[in-house]
Amino acid sequence: MTMHVQCFVCGGADLAPLVEMTDVPVHCNVVCKTREEALAMPRADLDLAVCRDCGHIFNRAFDPERMRYDGAYENSLHGSGLFQAYADALADRLIADHDLRGKDVVEIGCGNGAFLDLICAKGGNRGFGFDPSGRPRDEGANGEDVRIFADYYGEAYGRYKGDLVICRHVLEHIEEPGAFVDLLRSAMKDESSRLFVEVPNGMYTLITGHIWDLIYEHCSYFCESSLARLLSDSGLPAIRLAPAYGDQFLCADAAPGSGSGSQGEMPESLRHVEAFSERFHRMVGHWRGELTRAVRDGRTVVAWGAGSKGVTFLNLVDRGIDAVQCIVDVNPKKDGKFVAGAGKRIVAPDALKAVSPDIVLLMNPLYLEEVRRQLSDLGLAPAVKVVEEMDAAPAASMEAS
Repeated sequence: MTMHVQCFVCGGADLAPLVEMTDVPVHCNVVCKTREEALAMPRADLDLAVCRDCGHIFNRAFDPERMRYDGAYENSLHGSGLFQAYADALADRLIADHDLRGKDVVEIGCGNGAFLDLICAKGGNRGFGFDPSGRPRDEGANGEDVRIFADYYGEAYGRYKGDLVICRHVLEHIEEPGAFVDLLRSAMKDESSRLFVEVPNGMYTLITGHIWDLIYEHCSYFCESSLARLLSDSGLPAIRLAPAYGDQFLCADAAPGSGSGSQGEMPESLRHVEAFSERFHRMVGHWRGELTRAVRDGRTVVAWGAGSKGVTFLNLVDRGIDAVQCIVDVNPKKDGKFVAGAGKRIVAPDALKAVSPDIVLLMNPLYLEEVRRQLSDLGLAPAVKVVEEMDAAPAASMEAS
């Protein structure tokens, strides 16, 4: 196994160990057709470290050769009304801030093109999306001027350039993010073009102890200091950099120019290393204990949210206990499929009427009210427990409810 000894962002070699995870699924957002296929998914290790120079968090044990993305990859969140409202507001903001009306928009890593369709429909823009796991098409679902190429962006597509280049939830998958940002810049028309980048917020994971965000696919966990450093070193300094979506995302608008990405003081991520490592082991032990008690008491447990958080929880906590009967997801493309590694069946919310769960374990606290409404509409009243730091969440115990 190759062990990376230099930071993916700044090349620094002064690293602080963070946490190790062994035998996790290589892909967590690849949905499997059968339980046998899910159980046989390849596994690998995480050895997370923090760079003392720029604060970047990365997997020293990452092997890019294990990463292959195709049509089985499914991570769209647009089935949630809350997430769709966020996407609507983001599209409106980008259109207003960058005068995107009748312009060209390139999205690299566009998935099914949902956000590209949105920003083109709202602004009357022309869109060009690139994603090897996408489905090729010549125009948007509602007639928007949107084309999607089921391929990586590269020299062969150099004629497609944007007044705005979008890259959402891709950089965290890239072992050489500097070279990738250079690619993003090559997709910009000229010096007046802008880049928008969105990644998971590594500081949210560190501060909240939401360890379920840790997956093999994400070789990088950006904080504000490391994302600013990456963009600045690539000649695209951030003109706007801030957390979003309940602080779970980190968003940057960048423009061609010059700037310094150097750090004047210790990056904030380093202040949380020791506490996070302790919290990680405490969290795993706590929730394994909770699931063991649920089995002992004969309580029916389901999880809600078959994204990265749910997949990590099931593989890290439920493995060997088998307390969770199934996992719910509102994405219809996941219905009837199985979770990588854990082999749990993914079901639509309606399926819970037959299950009648005693406990619903919610993977993301942002969706608490939305999930409670859906359960109420189904005529169900299980205890809904947010799987988060137990010290910060008195209701997290499954004992009394």
